[in-house]
Amino acid sequence: MTQLPTLVVTGALGAGKTSLITQVIARGLPDTAILVNEFAGLAIDQDIFELNGVPAVALSGGCICCSVRGDVRKALQALLFAQARGTSTPIQRVVIETSGMADPLALIEEFLADSVLLNRFRLAGVLTVVDATMPPQHFERNRPIGNQVAVADRIVLSKVDLPEADTTAVTEAIRRINGTAPLSKCQEILASNSKLFDPVGLQQNAMRSVRPHDHGPSDVRGLCIEDAPGSSADSLLAFIAELVEICGAALIRLKGIAQLESTSSALIVHVVRGRLYPAQQLKTSALIDRPRLIAIVASTHADAAVRCAKANGLALTG
Repeated sequence: MTQLPTLVVTGALGAGKTSLITQVIARGLPDTAILVNEFAGLAIDQDIFELNGVPAVALSGGCICCSVRGDVRKALQALLFAQARGTSTPIQRVVIETSGMADPLALIEEFLADSVLLNRFRLAGVLTVVDATMPPQHFERNRPIGNQVAVADRIVLSKVDLPEADTTAVTEAIRRINGTAPLSKCQEILASNSKLFDPVGLQQNAMRSVRPHDHGPSDVRGLCIEDAPGSSADSLLAFIAELVEICGAALIRLKGIAQLESTSSALIVHVVRGRLYPAQQLKTSALIDRPRLIAIVASTHADAAVRCAKANGLALTG
């Protein structure tokens, strides 16, 4: 059964999420379903999408990570029913745009916990849009913005052409929080928009050698395994299970991927707030040359995570 890749797009209010999604779809991806969450009761973003010829379903009247979480499940199920009945245009992928106040971790939890949804939808990752004109101190002072950057699989800088944009300062602020996610400008991401829906970790350059930074004892650290020669999917799973036991909820977010031996399938593993979700098996034409992993861990448990990796013959760095 084909799984529809589902991309979560998040970012602060006014960062340019709706504009980016509209441009991505306009450049050759019309068979995309849009779910858009508006914190207020007025579905303005839905109107903007539809004015641009992009059908969208509004999830209004609350934040996607709390009061309307169940609506996401219902909307995705409704998409499936409409597809099965032939009453809607065939779709190949889904985009969920969160409100600027949302915590994407809560949505990921909701998504991964639903076995019915996982049979038909595959999490393609979290894309966070960051306004290049935003004062860098906002990343530390505004918890939702910091969280959106911390859990991002991909980060896109918007408004870089405005005179007040300080791309260097904003990039430095981003890298203090998330040192592993590929970072692009809007025009760069539009040039390869179809890759946004690739499985997390399968892109050739998804694991850049940019090292994350520890930015305070009460904050988080990004850790990664970029090269694990001789390791198998089974050994990676065993390590992740042990890491979950050691760190618990301090393991805020983890994504791991490994090739299943003697098959054309990859294994994708997710952990959110210490909960290990069932691994997803995905057929892929490109072999994964080595297991890879990214973990976002509370700084208080980072050293324990590194020791756990070393005990399993892995180098967890960051």
